[in-house]
Amino acid sequence: MGLFRSDKVQSTFLHQGRRPLRTDTSQGQRGPGRFHQQVLGIEESSSSGVSFPPTARKRIALARKFCLASPQPGRRLQGDLPAGPAPPPHAGGGSSGRAAAAEMSPGARRARLLLLLLLLLLFLLLQLPTVAAQRRPPRSHSLRYLFMGASVPDLGLPLFEARGYVDDQLFVSYSHESRRAEPRAQWVRTGAASQLWLQLSQSLKGWDHMFIVDFWTIMDNHNHSKVTKLGVSSESHTLQVILGCEVQEDNSTTGFWKYGYDGQNHLEFCPETLDWRAAEPKAQATKLEWEVNKIRAKQNRAYLQRDCPEQLRQLLELGRGVLDRQVPPLVKMTHHVTSAVTTLRCQALSFYPQNITMKWLKDRQPLDAEDVEPKDVLPNGDGTYQRWVALAVAPGEEQRYTCQVEHPGLDQPLTASWEAPMSGTLVVGIISGIAVCIIVLFTGILFRILRKRQASRGAMGDYVLAEYEENEARSVSQPARARGRFPAHQSDSDPSHTPLHPDG
Repeated sequence: MGLFRSDKVQSTFLHQGRRPLRTDTSQGQRGPGRFHQQVLGIEESSSSGVSFPPTARKRIALARKFCLASPQPGRRLQGDLPAGPAPPPHAGGGSSGRAAAAEMSPGARRARLLLLLLLLLLFLLLQLPTVAAQRRPPRSHSLRYLFMGASVPDLGLPLFEARGYVDDQLFVSYSHESRRAEPRAQWVRTGAASQLWLQLSQSLKGWDHMFIVDFWTIMDNHNHSKVTKLGVSSESHTLQVILGCEVQEDNSTTGFWKYGYDGQNHLEFCPETLDWRAAEPKAQATKLEWEVNKIRAKQNRAYLQRDCPEQLRQLLELGRGVLDRQVPPLVKMTHHVTSAVTTLRCQALSFYPQNITMKWLKDRQPLDAEDVEPKDVLPNGDGTYQRWVALAVAPGEEQRYTCQVEHPGLDQPLTASWEAPMSGTLVVGIISGIAVCIIVLFTGILFRILRKRQASRGAMGDYVLAEYEENEARSVSQPARARGRFPAHQSDSDPSHTPLHPDG
């Protein structure tokens, strides 16, 4: 601080009407700004004729270098950050935040607000699928086991084979020969399914034994259990069992347990009454025999009403994201004309799950079921399904009919109607009009480009000509200037020339 204590410096500032140099910032002004003003004042003093000691001059030079190297206050562009590191936040946090907000430029505030709005919009877009999924009502799910077997395994069917389905997805298979449950879906191969898989394997082994006993009981009641001398049945018979449960949208459950013998309905278990319903007279003997055993009937009811729904919920938890997905159908209408009949065909493609409702409307009123030709739901190779319904209509009345499709993947029913294709003349006219518009557009663009090139060439020519004339003018003026600066010496014979002699 010896530089600022020089008497000459202080007297200079007092002589010029300025206050003495100060390095404190008690008045709220930043040190670097006042430091710049002081150094500039010293430089003005030195230029006005005031002399300084050598040490003072050296320090003034160092201070001037420092001022030139550091940014001066008042010369920052709007929006630039202040030089130097940011001060640490205070413990209170309120005053420093308000000061930073006050120093922020309007452009920075607008950019920050725009960024926040974009982030909010992105968040809302990401939440739309979740909100739509929450608005959709829950759909029903089912767990089904299909058992089948043949009394003569040599015909292709084993003595016992089981397959398990959640909704329509195969997830387990079992055979009497291997006596082992095999996973058929990727979502049941995880480690979380180990305990559930152990219980399922034990259940399938128990059903294997029960199926064979029931098979021979039914065959015996039909007098089909006679064997030949070789120990082989005289004819082959088949038995099919389907059992499981379904959880409805309101979380209520229903169970089913049915038997089919040689391709015909045979027996059905009723959990409410703990008895069996015979589908044919030959099943009465088996019905009476099984109804005597009340313990088995109670076990069947406990499985259908308690164990099966619990197992279904566990499987749905394991297959979350796969089993609860909903793929809406792609609906289109086709038109087929024969010699005497016009047929409209409504197709629903690539949908999941397979439960779908398709119906025809005439003048917005539903048609009777007997007028519609329904078709079964068919699987696709990618895990989705397809279905179509056909309707014969009178020629010329196709516009009066619409197809309505309801599916869990749709927020509201989807309708489709037949639209007659445009005539060939209209199509040709539209294509021709589009082609003419394109040609006119390209012609206008090309014409504009050529005009710009011609204008640029003319401007370039004028510029070259002006430059050439300027160079010519310079070349002419340069010798004249040379003659004016260095005039030719007059000859001695010139009468106007009078030599000067020192003598006078």
